[in-house]
Amino acid sequence: VEVYYAEFLLAQWVLDSAPWNAYHSGLAFLNRDTGERCLYDFSPVDTSSVMKMLMPEIDASSKLAVLLGDYRLHWSNHARTQLELTWPSNYERFVRIG
Repeated sequence: VEVYYAEFLLAQWVLDSAPWNAYHSGLAFLNRDTGERCLYDFSPVDTSSVMKMLMPEIDASSKLAVLLGDYRLHWSNHARTQLELTWPSNYERFVRIG
């Protein structure tokens, strides 16, 4: 089974004459023996702002504490995980990672 990073351009805008792109991504899997494909991705529940990304805030007393696993994660949003039993056509780029 091969593993791929998959992405497509979700939005594009220009700020101060500089282009900014937002991508949606997922993990795609290909079984070389059977040809079966699937893709897992997740989407934020609250899509009212790009600032509500699915990225945690790390609360730790020091960098050493993080290395030792002594930290808390605070999430600003929730997500839905989705499974596609094919590689959707809106995904434009597949990069093999394993």
